Amino acid sequence: MNYALSKNLDCSVDEAVERIKALAPEHQLGVVYELDIQQTIQNKLGEDFRPYRILGLCNPKIAKDALEKDADFGALLPCAVAVHETADGKARLSFYNLPAIVEAIGNAAFDDWNRTVIQKMQGFMDAL
Repeated sequence: MNYALSKNLDCSVDEAVERIKALAPEHQLGVVYELDIQQTIQNKLGEDFRPYRILGLCNPKIAKDALEKDADFGALLPCAVAVHETADGKARLSFYNLPAIVEAIGNAAFDDWNRTVIQKMQGFMDAL
């Protein structure tokens, strides 16, 4: 299973995170959490780590539709995007491939839902 959909950007991690935050509302997404992994590793382990952030993105309508189909689906929400620094100092985005997970579940009630998510994810990634 291809568990992540990734894209390299020609900018820093901080710039990529700001771009995500700016574009999210245009794609009916909200940023519901932001984790600074670099800072957490420094604070908890006292070790240096490359810039690495994880943002939780949510489209309330799409999330509600999924939860109405299967209450346990909440374990897959919100959608996460990891933004980390590559060896050349640029940002790489990795969204977990929710459509592949949903497809593996094999619940036909999610077929239309999954097509919508694929379309919206691709539009958001293209805009970045």
